[in-house]
Amino acid sequence: QETRTGKVLVEASSAAVDQLLTFIYTDEISDLRLIEEDDEGLLTEVFEMGARYELPRLQSLAEKQLQESLTIDNAAQRLVLAIRHGSKLLEGPCLTMVKDNVTEVMKTEGWKLIANDASVMAALVHPRTLDNNAESNEARHECRAFKRQRTT
Repeated sequence: QETRTGKVLVEASSAAVDQLLTFIYTDEISDLRLIEEDDEGLLTEVFEMGARYELPRLQSLAEKQLQESLTIDNAAQRLVLAIRHGSKLLEGPCLTMVKDNVTEVMKTEGWKLIANDASVMAALVHPRTLDNNAESNEARHECRAFKRQRTT
């Protein structure tokens, strides 16, 4: 439809679109932590727009602000966001915050997101599962190659 009409439908708040346009023209975004106060929406929306429109710097700028403003109240939501978008920079601090304050985090609205998402729960319970599997597979491969060398 975008190709046919020459128009792009941007499903975002006007504040997020404003940040997108600011970024396009200046390569920066406003300090959204000051704008959003208790609202998780704008900063998250800008982060997701960076991912959606393949603007890694926009995503990185928002990711940095998400990390710097991490609290017990938003840690669960941000962990889900980090895992959903493969953000290791955000995932590590979120995992630490959730694990170190699990009782308090379980009382937040964001905990429901974790409880309903098996991949996030798995990362919380076994944070290194994927890395360990990759290392384990690599070690098995090296072992097989070594055995083949010895037999030839």
